[in-house]
Amino acid sequence: MVFSLRIFSWLRTILRKVLRNSFLTGLVLLALLWANPLAHAQSSFTFTDDPLTSQVTPIKAVHITELREAINSLRSNNGLAAFSFTDLTLTAGVTQIRSLHLTELSTALDEVYDALGQTQPTYTDQTITSGTTVVKKSHIDEIRSAVKAVELFKRTVTWAGTTSGAAAITTDGSTVFVVNPDSGSVSAVDTRSDEKVGEVFVGKAHVVELCDDPGALALGPEGRLLYVTCQTSAKLAVLDPELLVVLAEIQVGADPYGVVADPGGNLVYVASSATATVEVVDVSQRDVVAQIPVGPKPKGLALSADGTRLYVTHFLSGEVSVIDPVQRTLLQVISTGSDSNMAQKIVLHPTNGKAYLPHIRSNVTNRGLLFDSTVFPVISVLDLTSNRHLVQERVDLSLGENSVNLPFDLSFSRDGQLLYVVNLGSGDMSVIDLNTRRKLTTVDVGDGPRGIVLTPDGRRAYVYNSLSEDVSVIDLTAHQEIKRIAVTKSLLDPEVKRGKLLFFSSRSPELSKDRWMSCASCHFEAEHDGRTWFFPGGPRNTIDLRAVGETRPIHWSADRDEVQDFEFTIRQLQAGTGLIRGGVPNPELGAPNAGLSADLDALAAYVESLQPKPSPFRNPDGSLTLEANQGQLIFQRPDVGCADCHTLPRFTDSSMDASPFITHDVGTGDGPDERLDPVFDTPSLLGLWDSAPYLHDGSALTLRDVLTTKNPEDRHGQTSHLSGAELMDLIAFLLSLGELPL
Repeated sequence: MVFSLRIFSWLRTILRKVLRNSFLTGLVLLALLWANPLAHAQSSFTFTDDPLTSQVTPIKAVHITELREAINSLRSNNGLAAFSFTDLTLTAGVTQIRSLHLTELSTALDEVYDALGQTQPTYTDQTITSGTTVVKKSHIDEIRSAVKAVELFKRTVTWAGTTSGAAAITTDGSTVFVVNPDSGSVSAVDTRSDEKVGEVFVGKAHVVELCDDPGALALGPEGRLLYVTCQTSAKLAVLDPELLVVLAEIQVGADPYGVVADPGGNLVYVASSATATVEVVDVSQRDVVAQIPVGPKPKGLALSADGTRLYVTHFLSGEVSVIDPVQRTLLQVISTGSDSNMAQKIVLHPTNGKAYLPHIRSNVTNRGLLFDSTVFPVISVLDLTSNRHLVQERVDLSLGENSVNLPFDLSFSRDGQLLYVVNLGSGDMSVIDLNTRRKLTTVDVGDGPRGIVLTPDGRRAYVYNSLSEDVSVIDLTAHQEIKRIAVTKSLLDPEVKRGKLLFFSSRSPELSKDRWMSCASCHFEAEHDGRTWFFPGGPRNTIDLRAVGETRPIHWSADRDEVQDFEFTIRQLQAGTGLIRGGVPNPELGAPNAGLSADLDALAAYVESLQPKPSPFRNPDGSLTLEANQGQLIFQRPDVGCADCHTLPRFTDSSMDASPFITHDVGTGDGPDERLDPVFDTPSLLGLWDSAPYLHDGSALTLRDVLTTKNPEDRHGQTSHLSGAELMDLIAFLLSLGELPL
């Protein structure tokens, strides 16, 4: 059945193209307009006697009536009540057209311009005085022009802020699509009935093995196609949003996340985090036609309304790359501050020429490591004309009775005055006044909100909750949740699913004080944050938690022997009351904490379920490159000694069977801030390609630094006698280490 649906969808797509391009020559123009709905745009309003001819066409009641209907239509679409006009019914040949009628038309229309944040139109006779100003044909024509202009502006702003995320809504607001990472699917919600109307499974656990670990999605122009990034398999899935079937898969760069479609409809841009590139995909060719190199870990994408600027966020730095997608060149990199972190989303304001970036700030200069002085949730603001970070306009989401955790997505009110931010960790939506940059209120939603979209009238928001597997319907007038819509069912083991929720959440006082901090604040997706923090034992580079349960003991100083010991992190750093309710945890390296709390065991089960990601530094079939093969031989040579400590299969000699635990002094622990012995647990090398910076204190930015400048006495492997080519081969092998087997 899946196969036949795919064939049907392809035939339907082909038939559409034939019908659009095979009739008369004039239909070629229609096809071009279909491909780019903004080109040659025309107003949908038609008026009698348009244009009015001076000295020929008399002013009629119908001219005023038509304008009233058009303006009230615009008011309705922008959340404004219908205007109450004088002489509600104008009768041809009976009702005299008065200057008051003109004044009311311009007043009613001005309020539409205000709602859209646009400058009010100016007229020939700006002040129309009853009994003095004669109603002229130019007055009618000017108001007609202003009506058409604001309607075309509304169409244009549909593309302003084109961005990728976990949720997308069709232009008419009838359908919301959400991507479900834990079930490998995309779900559709009908906003008229507020019910789930379909789900297509694109994950590896299902019959259609096209996509696994879906990350983000985006609709193409007019909603004709839906694009989904598949992170683990490095593919872009192309879906038919009407039939909810997968049409094609396109290989892209490793670890893709952000995706946006060009308004022209032919190109799609994909941010590939592992390869530090933006892939340019030609949809008609079903292939990558160009790669644009950018900085490390590109994540979020936003495309300007005219398609001439592409904005790319960088996850661990908060930087934003500005790209000319026409020339396919990097123009500029905008910094949002050296402490910016976890930036995976950027949204363009529809009218004010600014971009808004939800992320956190990691205060690594803080040596006290208190929850409310360590990480801060913020919205950074960029001026898109000057490409500057507007520090004075940054929004601090920690202010108020409670902070929030992990701001993840945002959207704007119809008038552009309010900002709606969904916070993944604290499970809520913040309502921000952009004029004062203050939080007006907070609305609780489901667990793990990752996406938000608004209906075109701006009256409702749909928030996708990834960890409770539902969509919250928010009444934006009352600022309250009015419904939850179940959209999928997680494929995770129930205990692992519970542990993942606990890992990402800050909303319970057991996990965090004031909803401020979660495990994911430093280990998003259980990975690392690229930072070095000052702990009581000294500076410690954040470790990736993938496979940490299989390489115990834990931490650089081997001071924990089970994942359940993270109860101390919850109580001390996050200031939660702890998951061992009504009791005290056993000391680290003491009696087990496993079995003392079902929730703590679930948290451990989630962490222990994670495995290192595959390395992108291999051949397409997963085999080692020629250089990596040569590097493996060097790695195993006795005169180099790497394999003495980094033993297979986990590339570490750490062992729970050793007493005392095995540690080594590799000459890097003699810094002035080190408080413990200068010996360290041997870290696994799996996933090394994605764990920079290196060493316990993060002092080595690259693997070459580890092997050379940070190893002057050959205490961390004997590498000083290696040639430049041998070093390159060794590094190639180290970068190839991802998931097992080798």
